Amino acid sequence: MGRITFIFFLIILAAAMSGCGTTSTEVPPPPWMDEPIPTSPAPATESIPTAAVPLPTDTEAPTASPTSTPEQIPSPADTPVVPTAEPISIDPPDETAIPTVDPFAAAIQIFAPGPMSKVSSPIDLRMYIAPRAAGLTFVELYGEDGRLMARNVLRSYGDGGQFDKVLVELPFETNAAAEVGRLQISTQDEYGMLQAVKSVHIMLLSVGDSIITNPEYLRESVALVEPPLLHYITGGEVIVQGTMQVFNELPVIFELVNRQGQVLGSRMVSVGPADGEYYPININIAYQVTQYTPARLVVRQSDSRIPGPYYLYSQQLFLSP
Repeated sequence: MGRITFIFFLIILAAAMSGCGTTSTEVPPPPWMDEPIPTSPAPATESIPTAAVPLPTDTEAPTASPTSTPEQIPSPADTPVVPTAEPISIDPPDETAIPTVDPFAAAIQIFAPGPMSKVSSPIDLRMYIAPRAAGLTFVELYGEDGRLMARNVLRSYGDGGQFDKVLVELPFETNAAAEVGRLQISTQDEYGMLQAVKSVHIMLLSVGDSIITNPEYLRESVALVEPPLLHYITGGEVIVQGTMQVFNELPVIFELVNRQGQVLGSRMVSVGPADGEYYPININIAYQVTQYTPARLVVRQSDSRIPGPYYLYSQQLFLSP
């Protein structure tokens, strides 16, 4: 009985082992095995360099931005949209025509010393000379008796249409404790003709400190409307119209002078009192010439205290019979 039982047990065990081997080949794979595990990592690793390709393009963007900036500037076709005409309409047209230099500024402007300044040697002269009066320049000091006490000769320039700033130290000697003097500045053109004369009375001190007053008459004392500058005149008569500011009670002399210094015509008139105001001028000057003649219209006034000229204004013109 026991032997039969042992044999039966062996038969059952053999059948069980054979059944297990057959089942292992037919069992379906687990659910997670359905996903393509070996193939999915490959696209993932390939996508990394693909995503990194734009990086060099991004680093090159700053170098491309300067080129793109000019491309964004509006073209000429877009300019009508921009209100560029507004600034032009805001500025009055006559403002652009205002000259940088005062048209009424004196040909010679003496800034120091001012009238009746008390000065000891040397005189510290500061002045400006207009381009129209630039040239050979004389700085002279006359004593109260008319003697020449000091002189300095220099050349002024009117380059670029600008006033020439002139600084001069003028030493002098006086035997008196103090005396009135005339500091006189004059300029000549290339023909040796006087272009302008400007003077100022000062008190000359033998000793002591200088006391400088403020300047006066920085504007031209003659303002003419007739004749215009460089005017061509025929008919034997020059009409002179305008205004003038005189310096004393002496008469004013109007002259027509050629380049050789010959007076072609003259008038002597009283313009007005020396009160700093401008008074009208309206005179005719007769002249005689036989041909085309370059000349100057000269307006001058002498000094009432010290012998010699005090002021002279001139402008060029051309005369014909």
